[in-house]
Amino acid sequence: MQSFRILFWSILLSIYVHADAELKAYWKLDGNFSNNKPVHQKQNFSPHNSPTFSNDSVSGKSLRLDRSKQQYLLTSSPIRKANTPAHSVSLWFKPETLPKHGSRERYFLFESVKGETTDDAGAIHLSLGFWAGATPNTVNLQTWTQTIDKATGKPIAQGGFDYHMLRSELKNQWTHLVLSFDSNTFKIYLDGKLAKTHFLPKPGPAAPFGGIVFGGHREGIGRNFDGLLDEVSIWQGNLSNANIQKLYTSKQPKTAPLVIKGKAPEELRLLVWNIWGRLNQAEKYNFEGKSARQRTIEIIKESKADIIGMIETYGSAADIAKGLGYHYYTPSKSANLTIFSKYELSDFGTPKGLSSFSFITATAHLSPTKKLRVYCIWLTSGGRHIVSIKDPKLSDKDFINGDNNRRAMLEKFLSHPSVTMDLENAENLPVVVMGDFNCVSHLDYTKESKSADLNYQRVFADAPTHTAMLEKGFTDTYRAMHPRLTQETLGYTWTTVGLDHTYVSGKGFEPVAPSNNPRPQNQDPYARIDFIYSLGSHLSPSSSQVIKHYKNHTKRSFPEFPSDHAAVLSTFKISQ
Repeated sequence: MQSFRILFWSILLSIYVHADAELKAYWKLDGNFSNNKPVHQKQNFSPHNSPTFSNDSVSGKSLRLDRSKQQYLLTSSPIRKANTPAHSVSLWFKPETLPKHGSRERYFLFESVKGETTDDAGAIHLSLGFWAGATPNTVNLQTWTQTIDKATGKPIAQGGFDYHMLRSELKNQWTHLVLSFDSNTFKIYLDGKLAKTHFLPKPGPAAPFGGIVFGGHREGIGRNFDGLLDEVSIWQGNLSNANIQKLYTSKQPKTAPLVIKGKAPEELRLLVWNIWGRLNQAEKYNFEGKSARQRTIEIIKESKADIIGMIETYGSAADIAKGLGYHYYTPSKSANLTIFSKYELSDFGTPKGLSSFSFITATAHLSPTKKLRVYCIWLTSGGRHIVSIKDPKLSDKDFINGDNNRRAMLEKFLSHPSVTMDLENAENLPVVVMGDFNCVSHLDYTKESKSADLNYQRVFADAPTHTAMLEKGFTDTYRAMHPRLTQETLGYTWTTVGLDHTYVSGKGFEPVAPSNNPRPQNQDPYARIDFIYSLGSHLSPSSSQVIKHYKNHTKRSFPEFPSDHAAVLSTFKISQ
């Protein structure tokens, strides 16, 4: 933990020194109310109504504010110059309750005060709080401000500026927030990414204010926040996007210390699945009273997978992890990629400089002495589409050359210093790379498959992306278990959708008479594009299969099976 704190301080100081914004105050809330700002005068928080500290935190401890006891914090001295044109507030928060739908309740994260004590004078330059949302499953994160009217020189109130969020993305989850003011806009950043820009009807600098109430509004009591706060900082000027990302990634919510007990398993089951997790949440995809997400959880449970690499998670991660009872890592609540694990995870994130939309990693602790390094990846579907494999006018060479964009993405990943270190250490710490590659492997397109009239009679001596994996020593686990190409071992994962559905942009797959399908070439399984690759002699594949049906519904895959991709399940023997 000490090295972790030193790392964060180095990041905080690097932002401070490089001066896109000047750090004015920093409260770690690590068991005390001290301002930990590295330079200039100190200003501590004044606690009201006895808030307590919690071990559920981003780092060290956090502060628990109980709304029923009207608890809040106040910093009572000015922390900025008068009429400042730009400043930012950064904090982590975890709401335990939120305003009830249909109520007039308000839960304030913070609001400025005119003087050095709580009041109702309305100096609300910084005001951010939760209201009930427009629908039962949403909540409104509303901003108000008070600025100087350039024409009159007097303060004017502007707002409220609404931003509706899903309750499920906030309640009982740590979220990093930055509110940034620049005299023209208020910008809200959540978990390192710009979420909303509010344009001021009348641009102008901040109206004068004194201190700030955290966990309540300007009067202190009556509209208090209910939950946890941690790592609060205030900056003069606007933090850059890069530095906001640094503040987010340098401190992720901590988990309990890893206590790994027991013997390592002799067998390990890994599953990769692009679940098409956004549009399939529509009610029209419910089946037998169960949503697509519920069926996804059932299918994974039935597979008995120990570790899952998931693509197109898009807001499903927390629910799926809860349904499985598994640990998980995802870069953000709405992220593309997620790693779920029966075993504890550590050392998770994205290799620096790569996109978290395409590459994430974590280490699974199988026992006190056995670990597995897991990567979940997604390569672009842009450029030449996979359906072109059916086009007899397109030569084998031109088809394969259409994967050069995916080869470039993969080579950048494989040559990354941290990935290279993992590959070089695979004999000590086995590595698995699994994901949606959006391209085929040359191992599936051979003279033998052509002579058997399989795979559109194409022959590929090389497939750039998969050749790159094999050159690094990886094993294509499905093809290793099914070296003989037959109709039964093609292993197609795309697509599960038959001729009785067609894709409509923005709506998903719509039913259609098979004889009237406008794009029949896009339907029915025709390519293997989802893979599980393994590296390291201590991890040996023993079986592999494609999963494309929901329970006993085998006449067709989709929509009973809730995704347009099939899943791949590979089983491994682990040498002790």
